[in-house]
Amino acid sequence: MHIDFISNNTLFSSVCQNIMEEVNQTSSRRFILLGLSNVPYLQALCFFLFFIMYVITLSGNLLLVTVVRINPKLQTPMYFFLSNLSIIDIGFSSTITPKILINTLAKDRSISLLACAVQMFFHLALGSTECFILAVMAYDRYAAICRPLHYNTIMNKMLCVSLVVGSWSFSFMNSAIHVVLTFQLQYCKSHHVNHFFCEIPPFLRMSCQDTLLNEIAMYISAGIIAMCSFCLTLISYVHIISTILRIRSSQGRNKAFSICASHLTVVALYYGTIMCMYLKPRSTYSPETNKIVSILYTAVTPMLNPIIYKANQTFPERFILLGLSNVLYRQAIFFIVFLVTYKITLSVNLLLIIVVRINPRLHTPMYFFLINLSIIDICFPSTTVPKILINTLVKDRSISLLGFAVQMFFHLTLGSTECLIPSIMACDRLAAICRPLHYKTIMNKMFLTAGAWSISSLNSAIQVVLTFQLPYCNSYHVNYFFLVTLYYGTIMSMYLTPHSNHSLEIDKPVSILYTAVTPMLNPTVYSIRNKDVINTVKYIMQKFSKINNLRCGYFISMF
Repeated sequence: MHIDFISNNTLFSSVCQNIMEEVNQTSSRRFILLGLSNVPYLQALCFFLFFIMYVITLSGNLLLVTVVRINPKLQTPMYFFLSNLSIIDIGFSSTITPKILINTLAKDRSISLLACAVQMFFHLALGSTECFILAVMAYDRYAAICRPLHYNTIMNKMLCVSLVVGSWSFSFMNSAIHVVLTFQLQYCKSHHVNHFFCEIPPFLRMSCQDTLLNEIAMYISAGIIAMCSFCLTLISYVHIISTILRIRSSQGRNKAFSICASHLTVVALYYGTIMCMYLKPRSTYSPETNKIVSILYTAVTPMLNPIIYKANQTFPERFILLGLSNVLYRQAIFFIVFLVTYKITLSVNLLLIIVVRINPRLHTPMYFFLINLSIIDICFPSTTVPKILINTLVKDRSISLLGFAVQMFFHLTLGSTECLIPSIMACDRLAAICRPLHYKTIMNKMFLTAGAWSISSLNSAIQVVLTFQLPYCNSYHVNYFFLVTLYYGTIMSMYLTPHSNHSLEIDKPVSILYTAVTPMLNPTVYSIRNKDVINTVKYIMQKFSKINNLRCGYFISMF
């Protein structure tokens, strides 16, 4: 009986030990991504930059795919490949950027083994496919320029589909092999990945096994995919350039060069960074350099692709804003009114931001949203009012195409965000008054604010791209003082008015109300009854008064 008890006790101990080992092994199957920086202000800068690039990438590529689908003139092999490139860029950026954005806000930067493997798989697969598609597009340009009479025969539908399917299939098989080889290794040194996403080179450095087989496989794949694709692209462009140089018409030569220049720009940036990352010797490995290189081909290139390829379209170079009035005394009145309104808007909103920052009692979700509203109210009129002031003083009221698009984008983004932030502030008040015990749980201020800015930026990018898809053949004279977008309140009367009742002369004063007057009134309306705000303003005024008295005393003592 005693022997049975001992044996059972031994068996129980061994089972417990196996369970503990399994638990430890499971807990160790997580990796910690160290990211780009641990410095708070650099993290904020990285978040902002990646967020903007991601929004532009998604909106630009989605719109390019949509435009190609709905425009019969773009149903060509070139735009078929370009649609595939846009789909790749959306997926490629989406495998990495959301995790970067989350990691810059969260303290826990860990990623599970499965999530890491999935990220690595899709990153490698989509990155490899982009290499092939770029080479295929170079061949397409070669056939179009060097063999124009046989182009439709060479680039037939069957060949185009085969090239795309072959590119995707080979890339996904290659990616699966590398992911399996990488996660066969043991990582006993550390589980801290000195990178911002799961990529092969940092994992090879972390392994305590011999990684020679993995490195050979990586060099062979990079050589076949990147080098061969790059060489095929270069050969295609050597033939293209030699053909272009034989064109007698300078206009035709310039057009051909402009079409190919955009492709070459993407090729140089993408292939260059890929080869720098995967074909350099292990002895020259540098984590910080690799992070910068990875940013270029994972975030920058997908953002630039739709912009560069769309740059070949023809647009007017400049537009002329007709403004509010051509009568001199009215122009003088408008100048004074807008200048005074703009100064009040800047000073009052800046004062509110300073007050909230220096008073600890105001570090609440409501005032966090109010700071966002003040930032919007500073930037919102700044997209239009300075241009209005300049146009009332100068004869040349023209605006460049780029200036046109930038003003429209930021005006629409900030206006849309201002629609959403007051709604969030209303929800904040609802939660504070009706659900006080759950207030801190409900009001996730960072998530709500990021969501508002994300939706607005995406909406703005879509609207701007759709606007500049239109041909402007009637006139480049814009009967307005800036580029109108969306907003509610006065915006509803602006945008929900039937087209038959539309009047530009009525729209102008309506637009003044929501672009100049509302941003001036917001900080006063939201903070005038708060004692903490009033006391902090008094404190600031007293400080300024003391500083001025000291200055006066100093100057008097000098004389």
